[in-house]
Amino acid sequence: MPSLALHAQSRLKEYLPIIGLPDFNKLSAKLIFGDASPTIEENLMTTVQCLSGTGSFSVGAEFLAKHYHQRTKYIPQPTWGNHPKIIPIAGLPVKTYHHYDPSTRGLNFQGLLEDLGSAPIGAIVLLHACAHNLIGVDPTLELWEQIRQLMRSKGLFPFFDSAHQSFASGSLDADQQYVRIFIAEGGECLAAQSYSKNMRLYGERVGALNIFCWITDIAFPRPLDLQQNLEDKVFIYGDDNIMNLEATNDMSPRQVTR
Repeated sequence: MPSLALHAQSRLKEYLPIIGLPDFNKLSAKLIFGDASPTIEENLMTTVQCLSGTGSFSVGAEFLAKHYHQRTKYIPQPTWGNHPKIIPIAGLPVKTYHHYDPSTRGLNFQGLLEDLGSAPIGAIVLLHACAHNLIGVDPTLELWEQIRQLMRSKGLFPFFDSAHQSFASGSLDADQQYVRIFIAEGGECLAAQSYSKNMRLYGERVGALNIFCWITDIAFPRPLDLQQNLEDKVFIYGDDNIMNLEATNDMSPRQVTR
């Protein structure tokens, strides 16, 4: 029996393409953007398999630092502890915007709008896709629409972090409606995904980075270009860097993923 297990097809350990397993990437994009999403049907999406949430977020941050014109990145206050550590390593200045109001134990929506309203045109904004990864306080769908309108009016670039899909409503599909309203009207974005918690895949280090834009010849077949741009990052993060961050809570050369 042990010999059969070692030779089972499901246990083969051959190298995957640098952007990951194609079927996984396609299904991961569908999970966050929807089965019938035009981002997928019209080849407007590039998805790269990464090491869980931290690996996906890190690759996305470095990609933006290298290829996006505006370098300032806004993160909610508070946020998951790795966010303010990863972003400076990518070379992006970090600023915060209000999210939580301790006096009401709810969302500080007015503070959020004021902070994003004063952000420079084109700034990158980290948004928790659902079940905010620290306090669990999310805007309603109506408030998300106001956030979307403000960000579109200022050309702010959304970078979603989706670590808790299904934890807010109990539905994988319903929990991503906030992400989908951003792209429905032509907004572009990055979205990092982690399957450690919602799929119970902590040890497998499963995640993905989705890069979405409305110009087809940029999004597809750009995996070949992304391979050149991200190849070193994916290998560095996979083999060395993102190995022990949560365990050490520092930014030593070996770091961990969510």
